[in-house]
Amino acid sequence: MGKRDKTRFEKWFSLSCHHRRSGAKVLSSLISSDFKSQKIQTLLSNEVVV
Repeated sequence: MGKRDKTRFEKWFSLSCHHRRSGAKVLSSLISSDFKSQKIQTLLSNEVVV
């Protein structure tokens, strides 16, 4: 028995999940893990504003 093709909805759903995961990785690279400095930082779009 062959592999079942994904429906249009399944293709859209898995691709959007991929975009969300990759977007989270990019955002986490912008955020410092130093909590004292995080208190004075503000994120504006994709930039860190001090």
